[in-house]
Amino acid sequence: MNHKELLENIYKNPLTFTNGCDNLYRKAKSIDSTITRAECMDFLKKQKTYQLHKTIKQTSVPNCHQNIKNPGQIWVANTIVMSPEYND
Repeated sequence: MNHKELLENIYKNPLTFTNGCDNLYRKAKSIDSTITRAECMDFLKKQKTYQLHKTIKQTSVPNCHQNIKNPGQIWVANTIVMSPEYND
């Protein structure tokens, strides 16, 4: 049995199905020790039902707290042009 057939049997069999490249690789490696992680990833990329979920990197927004003691210490202006002739 070649590697593609082995991966297909593991992937499509409901009893041995695993999600993710690492789980598929571990399962296939336990059956055939010559299989590589790259072969598992290539196999999964060609499957219609495979979806690769990446965790979203959380970015932190710095807190811009300012101690205001008197009114009128900070002035903010909106400089966006809202006229129809400037719209694209």
